[in-house]
Amino acid sequence: MAQIRFEGLSLESEGRIVAKDINFEANAGDFICVTGERAARMEFVRVLMGINRPAEGRIVFGNGLTRELMGFLPKETATYRSYPMSVFEVVLSGCLNNGKGRLFFKKADKERAEHALEYVGIPELKKRKYHELSGGQQQKVLFARALCATDMFLCLDEPFTGLDAGACEELRKIMHRANSEEKLTILSVTETPEKFFWSDEEDARNAGEFKVIKLDKSSF
Repeated sequence: MAQIRFEGLSLESEGRIVAKDINFEANAGDFICVTGERAARMEFVRVLMGINRPAEGRIVFGNGLTRELMGFLPKETATYRSYPMSVFEVVLSGCLNNGKGRLFFKKADKERAEHALEYVGIPELKKRKYHELSGGQQQKVLFARALCATDMFLCLDEPFTGLDAGACEELRKIMHRANSEEKLTILSVTETPEKFFWSDEEDARNAGEFKVIKLDKSSF
């Protein structure tokens, strides 16, 4: 059973249709890149996250997945740059995604945040201020935060934006590991799906199905 099905979705931005007839599904363990013009990509993320409604069609969640159980890596990080939050505080905040309104973190949440920092390879940055980090380090922090929010599905919004080649490669390896070893479904909105291709044959064999979905204004 699919975790998410997109059924006849049309997207509208600033009074115009930017994509229509979007029909595909994400199954557990898939790695999906969604591409297309900038306005379509931006609106797709807003609709997927429940911020906006589609002009037509619907998104159907299944196989135990809900929006509250998705991890999200945002394109914009202005929220965290505005406050002197520590790296650990940013990562730990991902546990609130499925906290059902609770105000305090449990011991298990803190252990999960510690593990996420280890997973992305930056445990030594735990006490650093988020806004002091490089762009590549910040993306690793936000990826760790997304891992705290889910064991099922990651949505990544333009994760390579502003990163140099070395930082892109490091982040790509973390994504591939999460998909091939942890069997997380990953859906990334991107202008450059070729940056997500596997370079390691063994990782590629262990990974889920790789799909590229293009958003446009003609029928698929």
